Amino acid sequence: MQDSENRQGSSAQKVIKQSLTLYFRVYTLADKWVEVNIHLNGYAQSNKVIAETVKELVEDFRTKGWLKSWHFFREPQIRLRFFGEEENTSKMKGLIDERLRLKESTEGSLYSCHVFGSHGERDKEYVGEAGFWQDDWPLVMKLWENTAEFALKLISKGATKPLGIHGERHVHALLNQLGLDHVYADLGNEMLIQYRRPK
Repeated sequence: MQDSENRQGSSAQKVIKQSLTLYFRVYTLADKWVEVNIHLNGYAQSNKVIAETVKELVEDFRTKGWLKSWHFFREPQIRLRFFGEEENTSKMKGLIDERLRLKESTEGSLYSCHVFGSHGERDKEYVGEAGFWQDDWPLVMKLWENTAEFALKLISKGATKPLGIHGERHVHALLNQLGLDHVYADLGNEMLIQYRRPK
């Protein structure tokens, strides 16, 4: 009986230790974010920028061992964020600035300008979104990173199915996991997703 309790206690401690290791590897007070907003002269070619420039930056920073997490959104400017130790995010910011200035000078028909900031606001510091997500923020960070990685793969290497199908399946999976009833309405060129918001 005592041996069984000891094994259970040891197993529980191992799970807690693994969770804490994951938590602090992803998010510590000593780490910083850098956000850059890439403005384009028309966003029809945003996939080209993601498949080339964003991909190159991610691979470079990962190879250098600087990157702890990253993600991007289209707002419609490409809002790109990298997370790591403060010293490394400073280096990342310098390289981002250097490469985007070069793109803007050599490919000005596509690249308009870039702005460092927070949620698109110039010269603000993006500090993450723990204020909204609270203790779930490290998990949200990893979720956004994983979906960014998947989107980057599909955009840069090509998808076996239309991108919309991949998007619909991911939305369906999350709504299903959250227990939110939902239906798809096929409107021809558009797909409408409706779900019942719980009270």
